[in-house]
Parts: sequence; C-alpha cells; structure tokens
Amino acid sequence: MTGARGTMKRMKIAENVREIRASKELTIRQVARASGLSAGAIRSREHGRSILDLQRKYRRGPAD
Repeated sequence: MTGARGTMKRMKIAENVREIRASKELTIRQVARASGLSAGAIRSREHGRSILDLQRKYRRGPAD
C-alpha cells in the first residue's frame, strides 16, 4: 500500500484493530500473547505501522 490511498487503508485497518480489541475489553498484552506478536508490535499496528507484516503473517497461515 503506497500513496494516500494506502495510508488511508492502513489507518482504517489500524482503527479496526483498536476498536475490536477495545470492544472485547482486551489489553494490548492479551492480544500480543494470543497472536504471538509482541506488545510493541500490536501498538505499531494500532497506529497504522507494520500492517503489511501482519497481513503477510496471516496470509501464509500459522507456523508449524
């Protein structure tokens, strides 16, 4: 995702991640443990950074 449209998509994804987490009353630490990512990685995704890494990880499926 590049350019203005990519930025808007990243921010929408980040907003959705944050809203879903909040609606389920989960902490960043809980999401991090459940996803196998660090709390810092979850924070980055909630702020619209590193969204592509998250998409790639789940497109490939869970690691064996």
